[in-house]
Amino acid sequence: MPMLIDQRNGFYFRSENGALLFGLRDSQGCVTDATQLPEDIHSLAFPQDPQGWAALEENWQALIARY
Repeated sequence: MPMLIDQRNGFYFRSENGALLFGLRDSQGCVTDATQLPEDIHSLAFPQDPQGWAALEENWQALIARY
């Protein structure tokens, strides 16, 4: 499967069921204790980035330029 990986800016693009999927690597790793996961996994938040926007905020301009 073709994939574009931009290692300098920490993001990737690939096709997924006729759509474009992208992901971003956080410059600050977010970790949690697997034994402390919440009942509803969708409520999981990391203290380092509770809203989950840090990676996108850091890299959105480079992501759009590459796209």
